[in-house]
Amino acid sequence: MVFNIQISEFSLEAILIGSSNIIAQTIVDLFNIAMKVRQKKILCWYYYYKVYENRIRDVKSMNKIDDQLARTLVYSEIKSLLPNITDVNLCKITSGAKKVYILFEGIEIDKIQAITYSARLFQV
Repeated sequence: MVFNIQISEFSLEAILIGSSNIIAQTIVDLFNIAMKVRQKKILCWYYYYKVYENRIRDVKSMNKIDDQLARTLVYSEIKSLLPNITDVNLCKITSGAKKVYILFEGIEIDKIQAITYSARLFQV
């Protein structure tokens, strides 16, 4: 799945200087870019949780430990690499990513490209 997201230099410059040359097509282009960014965000959260679960599975297998201890170890690994995020926020984010993963695991991730939605639906 490829997401090609580009904003032309002219569009950005025209927007920044408040040009009166902005046409409806520029607005539509920005709308389409915003939708692709949203879709890409959903895809990133899907893969975040998929890799998270794969890492837990690997840690359990390598160390012959139970699921809860493996989750604690993986969580600690992630947390050590994200020092500016609180434990509560990381937990909420991971929980939100899990919801995205469960949703698209059941209906195939290729459907992400077809999504048009309210931003509140997928707040991760």
